[in-house]
Amino acid sequence: MDEQFEFVGIKFGLDPIVGIIPVVGDLLPLIVSMYLVWVGARFKLPRHKLIAMAVNILIDYLAGLIPIAGDIFDIGVKANMRNLKILERHLNMT
Repeated sequence: MDEQFEFVGIKFGLDPIVGIIPVVGDLLPLIVSMYLVWVGARFKLPRHKLIAMAVNILIDYLAGLIPIAGDIFDIGVKANMRNLKILERHLNMT
């Protein structure tokens, strides 16, 4: 959702593209993003890490509700990549 495409050196994904569609464009990425939290729970991530992941998603979702500015925000702030790093760091520690 965050880095499938690159244009003039800027990586972005489907999140800002889908975000153009009112309501559905904000809910669909939210649902997809929650999958990483579910995976983290299955791998027994500590509660504080799961909360951090959920906060990343919440910030991304709330910013995405702002027309146009939210889509630009989605290009710069990559909640899914942040959450993937949290998950990877935890798995590398175990």
